[in-house]
Amino acid sequence: MVCRDEHGRILVHRRSEQLSRFPRFYEAVVGGAVDVGESCEQAAARELAEELGVRVLSRLLLTFLDRGGLSPHWLGLHQALVQAPWSLVPLRSPGMAG
Repeated sequence: MVCRDEHGRILVHRRSEQLSRFPRFYEAVVGGAVDVGESCEQAAARELAEELGVRVLSRLLLTFLDRGGLSPHWLGLHQALVQAPWSLVPLRSPGMAG
């Protein structure tokens, strides 16, 4: 899921350093797997609540079949409008002081 604010800015967040895959990397999406018996829309709402602590509706933008990895699987891209307030920290270019 891509999260945007009312100005169209995309939320970029840093992955936890405790994660086994890609710790401390930046991401522009929030997501996870669909549970058994759950719709894609329900999964998107659940993941948004779990990962960001917000409850908003999302809109499905597209679905596609990913043939990479261990086996083919369907992916869906959602977009959510997430209202302020946010504790935003502007990104700095590498090498900038501060």
